Amino acid sequence: MPTPDNLAQLSRPLRVDLGFSRWETAKRLRSDAEYDFYLARPRGSRLAPNVILKTTTALTSASVVGAAAVERDRFLGSILSPRLLPTLDFVRPRPLSATRAQRGCVVVPIFSGRTLAARLADGETFASETLDALFTQLASALAALHRVGWVAGELTPARVLLADPIDRGAPSTATLLDFSAARRFELPSLLAKPSVNRFDPDFALPPDVFYAPNASPERDVRALRRFVERLKNASASFVR
Repeated sequence: MPTPDNLAQLSRPLRVDLGFSRWETAKRLRSDAEYDFYLARPRGSRLAPNVILKTTTALTSASVVGAAAVERDRFLGSILSPRLLPTLDFVRPRPLSATRAQRGCVVVPIFSGRTLAARLADGETFASETLDALFTQLASALAALHRVGWVAGELTPARVLLADPIDRGAPSTATLLDFSAARRFELPSLLAKPSVNRFDPDFALPPDVFYAPNASPERDVRALRRFVERLKNASASFVR
């Protein structure tokens, strides 16, 4: 996930524009199973690219998988929690034929900080106070997800952004960046107020999309404890 620290090298002259009406894409960053990631800015703006646009890939755009990913991210990104990456805008993929569709997207802000994966790769160690704050903040993120019937799923260092404090002595700030592993533990709907009529009829999302029968808030919290414990062990291994 790009941050202000490395935006300078990414903010080159525009070479690619996917044609979204509200967003002008500047540079392709990377891809995963669901999305292509682009540096972007509001269309017509003269500002440097200042958001990340996650667009469904050529394959997922014409599938229920892509439509469901956009619905998941736009819904979870609307939860009012400072520990979850918010959704600024979204566009649902629109079917053109049985095999083709216009791309959908989710737009998210660029936060300051670096992922735990990048920090660990650089040999960074974490004080116990930092890990205690990390646990508390991620527990807050999990609680926000649990209130709407979702769990975070497997936590990995690449999914967590850690920002250094502005004020000396204040704790670092953790943000859950990625909802790809998030699953629901409650039926029957993807949305907060279940209604099959709110699913996009063009894609006919099933009522149990992303439902995981073995998921639970208790398992989620236990997974968070294991995750922080692994970070403690990783930090200890670096200082030996």
